[in-house]
Amino acid sequence: LTIMDRGEGVAPQHVEKLFEPFFTTGRGGTGLGLYLARELCESNQAQLRYQPRNDDTGSCFVITFAHPERRQYT
Repeated sequence: LTIMDRGEGVAPQHVEKLFEPFFTTGRGGTGLGLYLARELCESNQAQLRYQPRNDDTGSCFVITFAHPERRQYT
């Protein structure tokens, strides 16, 4: 699943911190949205990652789901 927008994008210095809890660049943000989204993905054997866009506009996030026949339950 690919989610893209055409906003300002992510500044290069923020990419490594995107999924850290409480990291935010917005005044009203909590910094928990991407952190919780990634945690939910991982708890369901999926991966959430940021992928820079080729045209340097906006952001792109990709969720890769586990194959249903290869899913590991713990």
